[in-house]
Amino acid sequence: MDRKKQLKREYKNRVRDAGVFHIKNLVNGKKFIGAGCDINAVMNKYKSELRFGSNRNKILQQEWNEYGEHNFEFSIVELLEKNDDPDHDYREELNVLEELWLEREIPNDSKGYNVRKPQK
Repeated sequence: MDRKKQLKREYKNRVRDAGVFHIKNLVNGKKFIGAGCDINAVMNKYKSELRFGSNRNKILQQEWNEYGEHNFEFSIVELLEKNDDPDHDYREELNVLEELWLEREIPNDSKGYNVRKPQK
């Protein structure tokens, strides 16, 4: 097997950490809380979008542009514990974990960048 195919297989089979992260503005303390099944990939996506000015969160993007990348911190706040089943779908548990962090931190309005979800 050639090296390229081997690297692709290793990439597809690697264990991806799922969990909740935040992006914190070090100037004003505002946060954005997010989650992902591949948390490092999701954080990299947000960082790339912010660097290129294409993040959908207009207020976060505006303050990123205003304060600069060096005034923002990306951190994993909690990893989801996984079981031994490689086919298990963690999305439901991840959504619950994210909601818990959103309730705990309340990162919307003047305290953060998350948009408050409408009440059902």
